[in-house]
Amino acid sequence: MELAKTYQRVVGIDLDDKMLQKAEERKWSVNLAKKPVFCCLNMLSIFDRFGEDSFDGIICYGNTLVHLDSEEQVLDFFTQSRKVLKSGGKLLFQILNYDRITREKISSLPVIENELIRFERYYKFPDHVSKIVFKTILRIKEKKDLIENQIQLLPLTKKVTESLLLQSGFTNLAFFGDYQCAPFSSDSVILVVAVS
Repeated sequence: MELAKTYQRVVGIDLDDKMLQKAEERKWSVNLAKKPVFCCLNMLSIFDRFGEDSFDGIICYGNTLVHLDSEEQVLDFFTQSRKVLKSGGKLLFQILNYDRITREKISSLPVIENELIRFERYYKFPDHVSKIVFKTILRIKEKKDLIENQIQLLPLTKKVTESLLLQSGFTNLAFFGDYQCAPFSSDSVILVVAVS
């Protein structure tokens, strides 16, 4: 919704129908001259759906990339993104700093808690497996609901991410340790990347 306040055309994609429904409902509650468009789409299908030179920017925040199954799929997304971007367009994305997470074998992230929810996040590092297991526990306090989820994540390091970006044809790469463009370091909590 914030992007739609500035840009003429905003398209959001997701695979979860419930998330798309919430986004559709929310867009009508916000006073915007140009409403964003939402569609159910796999991030590995953006070129087929939109074609070449379709966007000035692609934003992929929220640790989304690591939900892909392999480095080959990440390379495919980067390659499609480069094709879908107009000349001078940018791909912006954020993941956690998996260099730090795997090096320190971090087993949990800080608990997020307020008057409505308690959100716990845990990591497991199975032997002889290239992925890590990410488990979440969400407690909705008022309803006393408990929602647990477990998924395998691809721990993309900065080095691997950089290599895949270069293979896909991006040449102007910038890596940051936060959203204020602080330099990335091995101790950064997140990895923010801007490429064109």
